[in-house]
Amino acid sequence: MSWDDFTACAGQDGQILYEAGEDAVTQFKEIWDNLPDTIKNMIIAAAEWGGALLTRALAAAGVAAAEAIAAAAAGAGLGTLIAIIYDCYDKL
Repeated sequence: MSWDDFTACAGQDGQILYEAGEDAVTQFKEIWDNLPDTIKNMIIAAAEWGGALLTRALAAAGVAAAEAIAAAAAGAGLGTLIAIIYDCYDKL
C-alpha cells in the first residue's frame, strides 16, 4: 500500500495527517505502541489542554515529530487521530 492509500482511508481527517507527513505518522505509531500506559495517559491529559503542552508531552515521550502530531491532533483530536492511525495503518 502507500501513503495515498493511507490518507484516503483516513477520509476527511486524512488531510490533517497528510500535512503531518508519513514519517511523523509512522514514528508516532511505533512510539505509541511501546509507551507505558502511564505515559499514554499523560499525553492524553496534555491533549485536553492542547498546543504547547501536548507538543512538550509528545517530545518528552520521544516523538521527534511532536509539533506535527500536535498540530494534527489539534485539528482532529488526539483520540480520533490515534483511531485513524490504527484503523488505516495496514494500508501504509
